[in-house]
Amino acid sequence: MSTGATLTDANERHVYAVYIWIGQENKKHREVPPIVCELIPSLADKRNCTSREEFDAFVAAYMEG
Repeated sequence: MSTGATLTDANERHVYAVYIWIGQENKKHREVPPIVCELIPSLADKRNCTSREEFDAFVAAYMEG
């Protein structure tokens, strides 16, 4: 099983966040870190995240209002 999500500005096509997770046999979901988890508010401020919760919290700030 795998899951992925991307937050992209529809007008400017700037990618703000990327999340990719691939499950591993015989391991629980929380035991497997994401393959890719990047938060990119600007090109100069790109950083990694470690969980879907961290990714979702970052995305939520862009989805409000």
